[in-house]
Amino acid sequence: MKPLAIGGGTNANVYNAKGLPAVVIGCGMKEEHTTSEHLVVDDLVMAARLCLAILQKAHERSLA
Repeated sequence: MKPLAIGGGTNANVYNAKGLPAVVIGCGMKEEHTTSEHLVVDDLVMAARLCLAILQKAHERSLA
């Protein structure tokens, strides 16, 4: 098997390399990829609100 680059563990690196701007927004997870993986619901809600605000701002700019 030949090793391949996977973009640093996120798809954002792959998308950016292909010219599609992308960022990674965390959702507050703790101890990721372990049997102890968890998150605080308030952190998840805050991340969702951030995503919504970003999308709303992008939509407003597209209408201007």
